[in-house]
Amino acid sequence: RVPLGTTIDTTARLVPGAKNDLTVTLTLDKRPKDSLPAHIHTGPCSDEPTFKNPRIWAGLDNVDGGTSKTTINVVTLAELQSETASINVHDPEHGLRALACGNIPRG
Repeated sequence: RVPLGTTIDTTARLVPGAKNDLTVTLTLDKRPKDSLPAHIHTGPCSDEPTFKNPRIWAGLDNVDGGTSKTTINVVTLAELQSETASINVHDPEHGLRALACGNIPRG
């Protein structure tokens, strides 16, 4: 589990699968009215992605109703933990700034 801080308390659960896939479940403590985009980014939360350099490693399903569950096969948990990576939930009403961001702990 990765606690994501910032504006909305959020928890990310990363579970490796048997086929080199990874299931990422995001849970927000508040249910925003809008669908919120979420991504795994290269780099830490302190190095906020930009439109010119979004650093998206993997797209996640949008957060709807306070939750999102995505299974990806473009990166494994071991790969994520071998480099600096973070998960962002973005605010579509304010230039996609991060509502929540958490660094994925190194393995």
